[in-house]
Amino acid sequence: MRKLLYLLPLFFLMLCCKGGDNSFDIIMVRADSLMNANADSAQSVLHMLDALYPHVSNMSKPCRMRYELLRAKAMNKSNVYFRSDSTMKEVAAYYSHHGTPNEKMMAWYLLGCVYRDLGEAPAALEYYQKAATCADTTAEDCDYGTLCRISLQTAYIFHRQKLVDEELKMIHLASYYACKNKDILRYLLSKESEKGVYYTLRDYDKVLEICDSVSSLYSCYGYDKESALCLFPTIDIYFKRGNLKEANARLYKYEKYGDIFSSPGKVKPGCELYYYYKGLSLLAGNRVDSAEYYFRKMLTGSARDEKEAAYRGLL
Repeated sequence: MRKLLYLLPLFFLMLCCKGGDNSFDIIMVRADSLMNANADSAQSVLHMLDALYPHVSNMSKPCRMRYELLRAKAMNKSNVYFRSDSTMKEVAAYYSHHGTPNEKMMAWYLLGCVYRDLGEAPAALEYYQKAATCADTTAEDCDYGTLCRISLQTAYIFHRQKLVDEELKMIHLASYYACKNKDILRYLLSKESEKGVYYTLRDYDKVLEICDSVSSLYSCYGYDKESALCLFPTIDIYFKRGNLKEANARLYKYEKYGDIFSSPGKVKPGCELYYYYKGLSLLAGNRVDSAEYYFRKMLTGSARDEKEAAYRGLL
């Protein structure tokens, strides 16, 4: 796969010299195949598609629409935020009358993702649902991977709205589609997301059951990082219950295998709550100065829950 990433730019440049829709189509087919085979390649594909942008005006409309669809797909897989809906509205409108069921589904799904990033949940939900209706589940090439992602994105919206029954239904649907797609990692991620439902319901025993079960399955399939990250909510539960042995054991696994550090002693953005639990662990061992050090590290953050946890620890 790494060799393909190195060879694709050369292949891309050779075809660009030839020009024409056929050359562009070949580039996009190769880029899409690479992105589907290896999600980590999405960033590289996005850079190559951006390099192709000066030639977009020379493309026919079908070719240009495919380019924009593929570029939006690469942006979404690369976690690049959408800032405008104008391009994807045009793409979705085009594919509502053209293309395969999978392309129609992808176009509406990506338009939903645009509104997700713009903070317009009702519009995002509308287009996720419209995307799902485009799928042809009787076809051998049905894109169950996208159906799974649609279900999980829909579940996330329901989670924000505290609609737990609807959220759980969509999570189960996502798990089903992941099985149909023979995607064990996506299946486990779907199963793991059930913990949010039961945390909202304050059924902490169920949260522990889900996290322990899914963490064990992650380990069985070699996903050690995901196995460690899955345990994070259980650290909080065991500290609140005063079970320091279990809390510390899970904290140890989280910090050793979770890939949370950007440098020694410094966590990656989004992992700052680790400092709070590390502080609690040290405090329980009467290492007060060290605990205070970790609590104060959180005061520089901008998130409200980080500051709240920092002050709680210092108190």
